[in-house]
Amino acid sequence: MAPDKRLAKIFSNQDLNLATTAGHWVHVSKYRYADSLLSAEGAKYSPGRYHRRGEIPALYFAQSPITALLEVGMLFGGPSEFVVRRGEPHLLVVVELEIPSAVLDMTDEANHKLFKTEFQELTGEWLMSDNPATQRLGKAAYDSKRVVAIRFRARSGEARSWNRALSCSATGCASCEVR
Repeated sequence: MAPDKRLAKIFSNQDLNLATTAGHWVHVSKYRYADSLLSAEGAKYSPGRYHRRGEIPALYFAQSPITALLEVGMLFGGPSEFVVRRGEPHLLVVVELEIPSAVLDMTDEANHKLFKTEFQELTGEWLMSDNPATQRLGKAAYDSKRVVAIRFRARSGEARSWNRALSCSATGCASCEVR
């Protein structure tokens, strides 16, 4: 991944190609958080692949229920047989999400080159790193005030990509609408 100063410069470039996304997306949350299911409140307490704990209001969405459950560790195995992990109950919600021209598409090979990264760095084990490249990218994207979401391939390999809403809540925001 490019150094932090280079990331900031890339995001300030007006020629940066940002995509649009629309459609149905899946979010999984622990049942105990049912009252704030589409709140980014959880990002204050737990880190994620593209955010550090407490740094960015983040929600993660998947393109399919199976991918969402695989990514949060509720399912194992596949593609022909899955095993459900026992434990704390979770809720799965499907939302219609529309983000016009504010999505950084990290499934695009051109963006891999631009940001000097590769598939393994974007999908590899981030928890073992003191300063994960994906979290640096998420912070730079958020600080740019141009990017609302990052589209990226699922670590599980089950689906083609995930989306991560950076600054949206259930009430919506200026450049993102959850209906």
